[in-house]
Amino acid sequence: MQAFKAANPGCVMEDFVRWHSPSDWVQEPKAIFKEKQKATDEKEKETEAPKNNQELPIRPWDMGDGTIGYLSYRMRVADSLWIRKWNVCTFVFSCFFFSSNVFFLGLFRIGSGTYSGL
Repeated sequence: MQAFKAANPGCVMEDFVRWHSPSDWVQEPKAIFKEKQKATDEKEKETEAPKNNQELPIRPWDMGDGTIGYLSYRMRVADSLWIRKWNVCTFVFSCFFFSSNVFFLGLFRIGSGTYSGL
């Protein structure tokens, strides 16, 4: 996740999910999406959602091909591990070092000047 953020400045959680977990990215035709939103809005007016496991609102993306994309329910649960990790992870570049025919993978944290994993 950290390397993804470093390689894609300005990215958002939706970008990461589309790349890392395509099954958690829902795409459907605009008409179906609008019908579901209308039904959801009406249902929310009638009942109040439980406070302990609230779902974050859908942030629809127009995919440009007549479909709307958004995160699955699993990725929109307010206190999910994915959301928490995304919010706290920092940018980290992956660096590869070659020395005497030995391959090392090291991680360099931007701004800290420290190396780890060497």
